[in-house]
Amino acid sequence: MLLVAGFLGAAASLAAGFAVLRPHPRDDRPVVLPATLAGLSAAQTGLQFGQAGDLHAQWADTFGEHPFDARAFGGLRPGPLLNLVVVRTDSRGKADPGLGRPPYSSIGDVSCTRTFQFGDGVVPGQDRPKPFRSDRMLLCWRARDTLTVSVLVPNSAPGYEQTAAQAVDEVWALEQ
Repeated sequence: MLLVAGFLGAAASLAAGFAVLRPHPRDDRPVVLPATLAGLSAAQTGLQFGQAGDLHAQWADTFGEHPFDARAFGGLRPGPLLNLVVVRTDSRGKADPGLGRPPYSSIGDVSCTRTFQFGDGVVPGQDRPKPFRSDRMLLCWRARDTLTVSVLVPNSAPGYEQTAAQAVDEVWALEQ
């Protein structure tokens, strides 16, 4: 009897260990972006940061096999340029959302900030560069374990928070 109880206990512990070690669920569907976002058309070719070969290759290394896409929207004055990145995994620590620092504001389920920290090449024993606040840049994002949508607005002005959050929400709804 003790042998059976010990075996069942070991089996339960092993099953719990597999549940903890199992990776997040994957979503391998391709990312499909719309032609317009938050009332803004896809940006002109010269403003399409997401198609730059070196940047695209860097993201492919960062995101691994997870489907992703990046595209710019807007960019005609007056108005924002929205640099959108969508990846089918949680990239909060690896990509644009990882650059954001408190204070954060929330617009519905979207988080936004104007405080950033660049320079992840930290040498042990040395401090990271201090976060800085920008009046011109804005970062908004929403994430879960199988999807991250982020928008960086490099030429931000007051009121762009609503446009950026709307763009995140629109793509979030499309990619469900």
